[in-house]
Amino acid sequence: MEQKKRILFIAIGLIIVLGIISAAGYFLYYKKTPAYSLNLIRKSVQNHDWDTFQKHVDIDQTLSAAIDDVTATQNQKNASLLGNGLVKMLKPVIISEVKSKLKSYIENTSSQKDDSDKAKSNDLSSNRMTKKLTATTGLEVTEFKGIAYTKKENGTATVGLSLYNKDLDKTFVLDLKMHQLDDGTWQIIKIDNLNKYIEEIKTAEKEKLVQLNKSLQDQLNKTVDFGKITPSITDGTGLMFGKILHLEFPVTVTSDKELLGFQAQLTITDKNGTILSERKISGRIPAGQTSFNKKISIPLNNDSPLLKADLNTVKVTLNTSAIADKNKKVTKLRTSLFDKN
Repeated sequence: MEQKKRILFIAIGLIIVLGIISAAGYFLYYKKTPAYSLNLIRKSVQNHDWDTFQKHVDIDQTLSAAIDDVTATQNQKNASLLGNGLVKMLKPVIISEVKSKLKSYIENTSSQKDDSDKAKSNDLSSNRMTKKLTATTGLEVTEFKGIAYTKKENGTATVGLSLYNKDLDKTFVLDLKMHQLDDGTWQIIKIDNLNKYIEEIKTAEKEKLVQLNKSLQDQLNKTVDFGKITPSITDGTGLMFGKILHLEFPVTVTSDKELLGFQAQLTITDKNGTILSERKISGRIPAGQTSFNKKISIPLNNDSPLLKADLNTVKVTLNTSAIADKNKKVTKLRTSLFDKN
């Protein structure tokens, strides 16, 4: 699922950029500067001018580089090589589909000043798609704050866009790589820091979610409390091959309602605080019991850092993330800034 989300982010990356530019207002610029060409892109979106947009945004090259960057990062993180291979095979299809959606977006998007009948009769499905994309990516809460810097060298330029996220109360910089055309104007050819930009937003979102969830997290941990966790690793048997991580721990339930089950976030770190493994686990709560022992078994990949770790020194923590009562009412932590719970 994480891979799919990242590829989706790539696929709509240009929509994010053009959306920010189209809402940014006028740049301070001189002719034949990168900022001047960014303003031409902004105007092309407002005027539904697909030809001008294509002239100043090399969609094929920008998307191709973005897909390569993200899949390379996934490989470094031991992601599925098969999955990344399929993405590369499908790259022409992805690019073609995104270009089609971009064309529809630009030709059908109405500017704030456009009250024409054409704007009012925009295709409803396209509008719904646009709203969904802007909500998913946080574009609705992103404000353009200006150009952080422009670095020119040998006919190329890197323009840093300062983008303020209101939900995160933080400014991020998106680097657009551009090259100069024969007529002196400029064209976007790459999002130069895409992986860093995505990771910085993900880290900030994670930190924000911890803040938003703190009160409920404390309540859930009191409702379903986990005692000392004892880890061990054995060889797999039967249908479970390789190495198996076993965790044993007591569970105490404190609730005025009968609970059916729980979900928890498992985190295992070494003595230096480095995360060795993290995942969601879930379990049923025996009817009428407020105290019981729980055992879970987790298959390990051959390259799992846990196989080289000293289990006597690792720290294993479980934080309750959701509970369900007998009426199937679920109380859970927010997992997204867009999840109002």
